[in-house]
This record gives sequence, C-alpha cells and structure tokens, in this order.
Amino acid sequence: MSVLDNVLRDYATARDALRVTARVVTSGSAGIIQDKHRTLYSVAPTTVIERIEAAQKELELLTVFSLVAAFERVLREKIVEVIQDRFRLRNEFEAKIEEQLLVDAEFWKFSQELVEAYVLVPENLRGQVKQLIYYRDWVAHGKRWSSESTPPRTNATVNYTYDVLSQFLTIVGKG
Repeated sequence: MSVLDNVLRDYATARDALRVTARVVTSGSAGIIQDKHRTLYSVAPTTVIERIEAAQKELELLTVFSLVAAFERVLREKIVEVIQDRFRLRNEFEAKIEEQLLVDAEFWKFSQELVEAYVLVPENLRGQVKQLIYYRDWVAHGKRWSSESTPPRTNATVNYTYDVLSQFLTIVGKG
C-alpha cells in the first residue's frame, strides 16, 4: 500500500463517518447525539446537516493537501537518493557538500522547477502536478492570496489528485 493509498483510506473513513452522522441526524434517533458532541448537540437538524456539508468540503480540501504533501515527501526521498548516489565515492570535501545538500533538500520549496526535473514524466502530467501543487499552496495559505479568494482553476478533486500523483510516482518508479 502506497503512502497515497493511506491518505485515500483515511479520507474514505472520515467521509463515511460524516455520512453516518448525517444519517443519524436525519433519522431523529433520540439520545445518540449527546452534550459531548458540542457542534451537534441542541442544534437544529438542518443546521447540523449544513455543518456536515461544510465539513465534507473542508475534508476534501485537506485531503488534496495531504495527498500533495505525501507525494512531495516521496519525491524528496528520491532526490535524497540521487544526492547520495552522486557522492557515493567521495573525498572529504564532497562528503561535506553531500551533508549540506541533504540538510538543505529538506527545506527546498517544492517548486515547478523540481517537477520539471522529472523529464521521464510526460509534459502534460508534469503540468497537472504543478497545478495541484499550486492548488495545495492556495489551501495552505488559507484559501486566499492577497485579493484572490477563488481557488485556482483545477480539477482538484480527491480522486483526480490521487490518480495524477499516482501516475507520476509510477513513472518515476516510486508508485
């Protein structure tokens, strides 16, 4: 099971829990929702359903965010492998360079340029990944950049994100 599969499984579990909760609320079963369920207790069922729908949208945004973050982690590990392979037979000077590169690589902004380094991946797929990274950055910055409050144009659904990132990882031998 890949790291992306783990994120997708957790998303499906949370999504199902929201659906079950909505079903409980709409069924009108007494005593199931208690005062420890602070956002649901003593609230009109229509308000609870609205909150659940909002939570579902936020869950989807955060899952796309998590998928891209997990994807970047795998690619960072690939970059570390490349650095280590480059400096396999080394002198003391090269050992110090490797050491610093490995420390610095952890803090590199995963930019469009790093995606472009994977030349074995078709250009259109690299473009889709760059859009997803841009979308993830938009989510990470509070869904707002300066006066821009609408999401970037992308099909960043959970399933689309999973499919695109999985294809990329498969091509680079990390899927």
